[in-house]
Amino acid sequence: MSPAAKETFLHWHRNLKDNDYVFNFQEEILAYCRSDVDILRRCCLELRELFRDVTKIDPFEKCLSIASACNQVYRTNYLRENTIAIIPPRGYCPEDVQSLLAQRWLSYTAERNEIDIQHDRNGGEKRVGPYLVDGYHEETHTAYEVHGCF
Repeated sequence: MSPAAKETFLHWHRNLKDNDYVFNFQEEILAYCRSDVDILRRCCLELRELFRDVTKIDPFEKCLSIASACNQVYRTNYLRENTIAIIPPRGYCPEDVQSLLAQRWLSYTAERNEIDIQHDRNGGEKRVGPYLVDGYHEETHTAYEVHGCF
């Protein structure tokens, strides 16, 4: 800080102090956060426009990170067809994937009811006809399904 800027600052500070200024933290932090979000919003809009102009891809449409946006550009604009397989976002067998939520809920339910529930990490998912169920209690023939997307 230059001597002139220091003097200006000290004058400003003395003036507030002499006039019994009360700093309102809640008001100031709210203004700061709103300003921060506005800056981020404007930067994101500019990035989006530049990215679309150069690559013809909207980085916010399917991508969660700059790395995934760059990967999307490569796969869309530069990767020759039939050179590598592109795995679908949920893989080829999405019905076989059990969520952490399901595992925790099934473990909780088994412990609470003092029963053994067969699930992904405890004997594997049970097949009932053509369906895989999240959990299964053999003695009562009870199937458990966790709808974690709701």
